[in-house]
Amino acid sequence: LGETSLPLTPRRGILVAGFALLVIVALAIWQPWRKSPAIAPGIAATAKPAEMFPHDPDLWRAWKLIMDPDFTTTESSLAEDLVKPVLARRPTDAEAATVYAWAGAMLVNRTDDQAEERKAVSRRYGERAIELTPENPWALAGLARLLARGGVAARAQELARKALALDPNVPWFHYVLSDAVPSAE
Repeated sequence: LGETSLPLTPRRGILVAGFALLVIVALAIWQPWRKSPAIAPGIAATAKPAEMFPHDPDLWRAWKLIMDPDFTTTESSLAEDLVKPVLARRPTDAEAATVYAWAGAMLVNRTDDQAEERKAVSRRYGERAIELTPENPWALAGLARLLARGGVAARAQELARKALALDPNVPWFHYVLSDAVPSAE
């Protein structure tokens, strides 16, 4: 049998070197091994603060902690410490209630903390946020996330679908809905 490899001509050599350079430049720009910045899903890094949720600077700092992909119990405590004074000053602040509910939902979903008291408090704040702003998709999705993990799938799906209907461009809302729909086993 004959040789199956092609001889390396100067033209092929230049093409191979060019392709290798292109791969190296693409990896240098993309850098998949680096941690992505902790920005709330659905919010562009270039968005102005007035366009972001939540609007309060302390709540925004707490939100960034909560939405960090490497969220830990320490960050949850920090987030709660940022939100509690806002809730104390403004008990009817729907954004504060929403952020507090999300903090609890993320802690329950991402860590070993399964305390019933935490779940109940987070659910209470989630219900309160929806009571204050029934058309806030973040409030709806936050409570849906809690309910999905709490075994209340029908209501979780209803809330997640409503959040998606209000803002279909937020990836988190799709994720929350998929989390609320029981898998077919």
